[in-house]
Amino acid sequence: MTSNDLRKTARRGRQLVGRALRTALMGAVLLVAFGLFALRSAYGRANDAGMAFSEQLLSLDSSGAGVVGGESYRIRLNGEPVSISSAASMRPLAEVLDYFERECTEHAEGLDQAFSKLDQSVRDLSPGSGGPGFGIMKRVGEHGGFVACFSAGHALSTEETAERLKEAVVSGDLGKLGNFRYVAVEKAGTGSHAVALWTDGAMMLGRMFPKEGDAPGFDWPDAPRPEGSRRFLSAYVEGVGYGVTVYDVGGDLEPVRAGIDGALTHAGWARMPIPKQVPALGAAYFRPSDTGADLVVSARESGQHKTSVSYVYSSLIHGAVAK
Repeated sequence: MTSNDLRKTARRGRQLVGRALRTALMGAVLLVAFGLFALRSAYGRANDAGMAFSEQLLSLDSSGAGVVGGESYRIRLNGEPVSISSAASMRPLAEVLDYFERECTEHAEGLDQAFSKLDQSVRDLSPGSGGPGFGIMKRVGEHGGFVACFSAGHALSTEETAERLKEAVVSGDLGKLGNFRYVAVEKAGTGSHAVALWTDGAMMLGRMFPKEGDAPGFDWPDAPRPEGSRRFLSAYVEGVGYGVTVYDVGGDLEPVRAGIDGALTHAGWARMPIPKQVPALGAAYFRPSDTGADLVVSARESGQHKTSVSYVYSSLIHGAVAK
């Protein structure tokens, strides 16, 4: 092998090492983001936190909490402003997730436009515009999955990616990484249902998910929260009286459900029958003394002797109490 061949081999080796390092850093970005979420919530791993986050977004939409398909809204997620949109698609889950993974890879900068017109995006699957994303994460389960990434406005070098990651970890501000792009998709018959979320600017993850105590947000004073609970997710659509509050409760699933039902009944709530066609909705309640108040409660196991409880409420937003 000549000296020229050796130089070419060394150069290719450095390129491969650099590419591998960039890939590792990009994957670490989202793991850190969801890892911080996991450390401050009921979820022990970043991937689990990412999937749990997708379940809550889909729950917010599927339960009728005010997100209308094809339109985009500003919501408050644990006190921080974000944009959200929803759409149904005739295309299957895998095809929609693959599309958004490509867009994250090639056109993350323009994903906010694709998200704001989500009906058209999931129908046409047309490529967007703008620079590539980084920190791309994708996970697919039996019934759904998510794709997430960041847009920095330009392609980042390995050094810049590492510096942004360091700043985000130190500050707790996801905005240090770039603008967040996230889409959750679930099966819906032969098609799918998608909910997209995106940010512009700062997003203080440390403030959104404190290490101790309740996350910023709302409790509904007329609906007693689960006994011994910690609020770790609160979202409501700005200007519309709908929202979801998620609690982490110590205790097994059935005793927690029974305790919630008893507390709500004592507070004047009555159970509503739910059609068999929607068994996953949870328990629905209304207040006979207030025709404008409705509540859907769903609960699931979230760990050993722990239960995650969602209150999806419908009322005037000033009926809630900020804490």
